[in-house]
Amino acid sequence: MNFIFIDCIFLGLILCYFLFGLFTKPLNRNNEVFSIIALILCFTQMMIFLSLINEVHVYYYINYCFVSTALILYSKIFVLLCLIIFILISIFYLKDSYMSIFEFYFFIMIATWAMFILISSNDLFVMFLVMELLNLSLYVLISLKRESNLAIEAGFKYLMLNGFSASILGLGLSFIYCFFGTLNITNLILLGGVYDEILCIIGIIFILIGVLFKLAIFPFHYWIADIYEGSDIIVTTFLAIIPKIAAIILFIKLYIVFINFIFNYNFILIIICILSMIYSTIIALYQEKIKRLLAFTAMAHMTFIILCICLNSVEGLIAAIFYLFVYILITINIFSILLSFKFLAKADFGTLLKVVDCVRILKTNGFLAFSFACSLMSMAGIPPFAGFFAKLLVFQALAQTENFAALIFFILMSIISAIYYIRLIRFLFFNNTENITYSLVFSLNNKIINNVIIITLFINIFFYFFFPIMYEGCALLILLDV
Repeated sequence: MNFIFIDCIFLGLILCYFLFGLFTKPLNRNNEVFSIIALILCFTQMMIFLSLINEVHVYYYINYCFVSTALILYSKIFVLLCLIIFILISIFYLKDSYMSIFEFYFFIMIATWAMFILISSNDLFVMFLVMELLNLSLYVLISLKRESNLAIEAGFKYLMLNGFSASILGLGLSFIYCFFGTLNITNLILLGGVYDEILCIIGIIFILIGVLFKLAIFPFHYWIADIYEGSDIIVTTFLAIIPKIAAIILFIKLYIVFINFIFNYNFILIIICILSMIYSTIIALYQEKIKRLLAFTAMAHMTFIILCICLNSVEGLIAAIFYLFVYILITINIFSILLSFKFLAKADFGTLLKVVDCVRILKTNGFLAFSFACSLMSMAGIPPFAGFFAKLLVFQALAQTENFAALIFFILMSIISAIYYIRLIRFLFFNNTENITYSLVFSLNNKIINNVIIITLFINIFFYFFFPIMYEGCALLILLDV
């Protein structure tokens, strides 16, 4: 079975969706029917992927430009699962939004298709082209709320800064091509070895800079907080969840390619992870707005995942995939809660929701306050929540690879990072409500988003019982690809 053909089926479904919307009157393009159609298309593609689980082998297509493995197939299924959940929790929010529902879901699905091709690609040039398609879709999504100056500004920043990173990445690819004569990942792995030629070293460094910029890792992080804050909360939700999966798979591929090309390549990446962890932890302590705080916490969690990959061990890869799943789970819960709230004041969500406003969650709905607190404790790595098991695997992988200095450092940084999560919980339950000028309204009318919160909360609290199954599943995926 040609798995690239399966990805093209999804592109065909997206084009059918586009044609349906194109011939619909502009006034009807905010109809909820587009949400239902997008949901059906994603569910259909999910069923197609699930039907191929028994056919998982290592396949190469189109002159080794694309590859299919167990990790790649299950990553696509995970992306689609997250996308279906995202569509479900976004339907009620878009009812009162000024954004076009048709345009919103069209660019969401185009971005998802770009992630599919990015995950399957086995050629650096194909990765580069697909990343630019993904960035273009994300730029449109960020700027889709046209009446918001913050959204327009965030979109412009994202376009300019990603254009800069794309130029650096493209220059690095050109250097690699000039030196090796190929950009195919399989060929580059076969040519693996330590090279001290300046052209090769500069090319790899430029590629690393471009990829770290996409992942928002220090010192190429400066765009993420402004994008999270400026974009609409529903767009921020998408940015915080689904693109992270494709970005991590991309980093794993590039890491495997260049691991043997530069001496002390691992050491350099671990130093970058240490600096990124220090910066994100310290800056997060001084954030007053929730969206900016979540941006820097996302940066810290991505650092944990990259650290696991850089350990160059099977245990590290298992910990990375496991940590990514837990991060996505908790992020879905947190943003589902945030999406449940509406401000009475006619102002932008990102400018009003400050850390001190979390107390309104408790005043509005005690269950949501409990769920939010559990997610925060999970992010901090406090047992018995899911985040504890994820960080435990990271520390275990560090110990097994005898990186004891890094182990001690990241344990200390995890303890320090718990401060801003505990600070949020303090505002949630013990803060004085005086002098707060904003009013929040919670809607219990949407059963779907309530069920998403309940399910993710249940998994988070009782993760101890899911841990063996999840660990064995992640280990099986990695071992099948090794």
